[in-house]
Formats: sequence, C-alpha cells, structure tokens
Amino acid sequence: LSETRLEGADFSGKNLAGFIFTNADLEGANFQGADLTGANFEHADLEKTKFHGANLSNANFYHADLDEANLKGANIKGANFKNAELEYTTWTNGRICAEGSIGSCW
Repeated sequence: LSETRLEGADFSGKNLAGFIFTNADLEGANFQGADLTGANFEHADLEKTKFHGANLSNANFYHADLDEANLKGANIKGANFKNAELEYTTWTNGRICAEGSIGSCW
C-alpha cells in the first residue's frame, strides 16, 4: 500500500502486521485496535490518524508526519520514530506532545 492515497480510511481492528505504507497519504485514517506489528510507515502522511490501542511494536515511522495523531494506549515497543514529526500528537500515556516535537514526544 505504499504511495497510496487513503485519507480517512477505516482499518480499525484489522491485522496489518508487516504491511508497507511508505510514502502513503493516510491523513485522518483510523487504525484503532489494529495489529501493525512491524508495519512500515516511512515518510507517510499520518496527520490526525488514530492509533488508539493499536499494536505498533517494531513499526517504522522514520520521517513520518504524525502531527495531531492519537497514540494513546498503543504498544510502541521497538517502534522507530526517528525524525518523525510529533507536534500535538497524543502520546501513549495521554500527554500531548509539544510544538516542535521531532523523533520523540517533548
């Protein structure tokens, strides 16, 4: 599914382990409760995307745009957020990331 345009798509509860979403436009998509173990979101547009309660273990978000996304309750063990944009993202513990957060939630 790399380089596809799936804004607002509903993937809630789906098993998408290992799927490749590189360079995809997934703004506003719903991945709540989905299994995204090892999924690759490198350079993807994930603004305002819902990952609430999703399994994101070992997922790759290198240089992805996660501004205003919701990661509350998600499993991010081993996930790569290097150079990912995280401004106003709701982090796993419910905290809102500060303006300018890149690579980690400040």
